[in-house]
Amino acid sequence: MLYFLSLSETYTTKWWFITLRGFLAVLFGVTAMLNPHLAATVAVYLVSLGLMLDGLKIAATAARSNATWRLWQIALSRALVEIILGALALYNGYSTFKFMAFLFAFALIFRGVLEFVSFLEIESPIEGQRITLISAIGSMLIGLGLIITPLGDEFAFILFIGAYAIVEGCIQMASAGQISARLKEAEVVA
Repeated sequence: MLYFLSLSETYTTKWWFITLRGFLAVLFGVTAMLNPHLAATVAVYLVSLGLMLDGLKIAATAARSNATWRLWQIALSRALVEIILGALALYNGYSTFKFMAFLFAFALIFRGVLEFVSFLEIESPIEGQRITLISAIGSMLIGLGLIITPLGDEFAFILFIGAYAIVEGCIQMASAGQISARLKEAEVVA
């Protein structure tokens, strides 16, 4: 529960964090458009190393904790699986890339559907609500484009990902601007 409260605080008060994420997404998108091979390689390395580092962090946390034997076993099992998957992904980058493309396409479609449903569920208009609709439609279209595009065409996949990263990064930076303005208004009122 504390994790979600901390995450909620980060997204509602740390507008600079959202701006940074948006900027990095745009930077990755531009890189993907200009040098797709580099972007694909970076994506595989980030996922692989991220899995291995997360596994090591979980193992270290479990080793230092006062958890029960059963919880320690569960944490250690998860850590080992993540380290092994990260190492396999790093060893076989091409297959990892293809698998990431497939999962990413379905994740984008799922995200778009959820955002669209939440857009429809809002009864009273909210400032910035159109951004959610644009993001939802964009996510679904790019996800469908990734599925329609043959997965053997890595170049097209990276271009789709680059386009998505640029659009999503711009949306995040616009949202961060709105959050910053609301925080400034709240400070004036208080």
